[in-house]
Amino acid sequence: LLWLLSLKVGSLAVAATVSATTPVFAALLSSALLKEEMNWQRWLGVLAATAGVAAVSYST
Repeated sequence: LLWLLSLKVGSLAVAATVSATTPVFAALLSSALLKEEMNWQRWLGVLAATAGVAAVSYST
């Protein structure tokens, strides 16, 4: 759903970037809904992925 929205709003590069954030959402939702442990490595990965998406989105 977000991928289709990003195609309407932006370019294919932005849509691919949004699609690549699926693991970030999976990690956050598994922590919130399934009470899985989020160690510092996972938080660092979420932060790095979010920063990468922000950098790509800002540059386009």
